[in-house]
Amino acid sequence: MREISCGRAFRLRGFLYFYAVWISGRLTVSGEWYIFNILNMSILTYTLYAKLLKALANQKRIEIMRVLGNRCSTVSELIHMTGMTQANISQHLQVLRREGAVVAKRNSKEIMYCISHPQYVRLLDHIHEILADRKSIKPLMRHSHIPAAPMIVDPVCGMKVSPKHAAFAHAYKRSTYYFCASGCKKKFVKNPEKYA
Repeated sequence: MREISCGRAFRLRGFLYFYAVWISGRLTVSGEWYIFNILNMSILTYTLYAKLLKALANQKRIEIMRVLGNRCSTVSELIHMTGMTQANISQHLQVLRREGAVVAKRNSKEIMYCISHPQYVRLLDHIHEILADRKSIKPLMRHSHIPAAPMIVDPVCGMKVSPKHAAFAHAYKRSTYYFCASGCKKKFVKNPEKYA
C-alpha cells in the first residue's frame, strides 16, 4: 500500500473533519450548530471577498476594468488604449477571468472581453470618490460636481467616458480633455494637435 505524505494526510483529515461538521450542522437543528454554520458561511464569504479584491489590487488591472466598464474590447484595442504589451494584457486578463471579474465572448473572428457584472463600474466609481474625498487623489480636482452623465468622448479612441470618474485628464489650450486609459492620454500629450 502506498504511503500517504504527512501533508496530504493532514489535509485529508481536515477535509473529513469539516465534512463531518457540515453534515452534523445540516442534520442538527440546535441553535448552537446553526450559529456555527452561519459563522462558517461568513468566513467563506470573506475569503471570496479577499480573492476578488486581490485580483483587482493592481493598477493595470483596475485600468483594464475601467476600459471594459465603458465597452467590451479586444486585446488589440486594450493594447491601443492602455499602452501595455500584449503579454501584459493577456496576463492581467487571465487573473481577472479566473476570479470571474471579466468574461470572454467570441464575436465573429475576434474575442471580446467584457466585465462580468455592471456593478463593477459602480464599485470603481465609489472607490474613486472615496479617494477623492480623502484627498488621496485629485478629484480631477474641480470636477467633483460634474454628474456621471452626460458622457463625453475620448479624443484619441472615441470611447465615451465620464468626466467625474475619468482617471486621466489633460488641459490643453484652455480646454480639459478626458481619457479612458493611460495609453490614450500619452498619445494625446505627444501630439495634441492631431486630436484636439
